[in-house]
Amino acid sequence: INSTVKKLAALYPDKIKSDIVQIAHHGTNAVQKVVYQAIDPDIALWPTPKWCYNAPSTAGVTQYYVRQWTKALGMVDYVSCDGPQSCISLLTEPLPT
Repeated sequence: INSTVKKLAALYPDKIKSDIVQIAHHGTNAVQKVVYQAIDPDIALWPTPKWCYNAPSTAGVTQYYVRQWTKALGMVDYVSCDGPQSCISLLTEPLPT
């Protein structure tokens, strides 16, 4: 997927930009930072429970590193759910204009 997105970004740089992006596969590094750079979103939606989103670098999961990418790229993170019965509101503030 990374090479496909890189090609699309090169061919259509004005079309790949988005204000909001859903982080890939529970926040794993299945998509590289360069893809998120090309999309250049303001908001990142994380389809993952908070415990996974908050995992430290020593936990053996890659969410920590992806979280560092979103911060470095200036995104606001929204964690979508803490389980099937306790989803939280994605947007607690108005979207930026």
